[in-house]
Amino acid sequence: MAISNRENAMISWLDQNPYKFYPHYDDQLSNAQVDMLIDGKFEVFDESWHESEWHYRQHADFDDIKSEFIKRFGLRHIEASWPISVQELFKEYRQICTKEVLEHCLTKTQTQIAVKPIKQSGNQIEFPNYDFPKEYNRYLSRYNKHYLGIENSWDAESMYYFDTLTLIGTVNLKDWYEKQAVPDFVKFGPDDFALTHNFINGSGGLGDVVIAKERKMRADIRNDKTCKYGVQSVFGFIGSVWKNELNCVWS
Repeated sequence: MAISNRENAMISWLDQNPYKFYPHYDDQLSNAQVDMLIDGKFEVFDESWHESEWHYRQHADFDDIKSEFIKRFGLRHIEASWPISVQELFKEYRQICTKEVLEHCLTKTQTQIAVKPIKQSGNQIEFPNYDFPKEYNRYLSRYNKHYLGIENSWDAESMYYFDTLTLIGTVNLKDWYEKQAVPDFVKFGPDDFALTHNFINGSGGLGDVVIAKERKMRADIRNDKTCKYGVQSVFGFIGSVWKNELNCVWS
């Protein structure tokens, strides 16, 4: 059955006048949704958010919109007196808007992100270890001093040979979502919180890892809150170490 011009106007009006939801101060994304963004699964995140909108829809109060709809199109105040096609149209095409809730959650979600810079060779930044050959330890010491300004890599107190340089902090997920891309690089330097850690069994060290030079490198980026052997689960940090804002760079 063809839709009349008047009904098309009604649909257009409903689309332009949604019921708007506003965020609560402590609204945040779930850990699973943070994983989707950090892993670059933006379409999956959108599907997850659309699913949450069904929950919001159940709590939408369309009374004010209905009143304006009646005035705009000269309808009677009792909905049951409307033509059946208009009743069905109003129920089907009335909209909700959760844009402000989404923006709030993207900006205010308190993330705990662990970043491992990656060399051009594809390797992560390692530290000397007694399990390594002496020549390889000398190479690591030279590289770390020349490229990162780490005076004595042995001070890192790496517990296992697969411990590597890890930076921790927070990111603004709104940047990720707006760009629809994972950062190409991470810039880091003396002001960042660095330690050694691995994602295999959670080992790591809190030694004197002082980065004296600022660098921009590709990186392995993970949501530490859902990492089985994450930094927080190993060290149990309290205080402000996670408030360090990581400098993500897109090309």
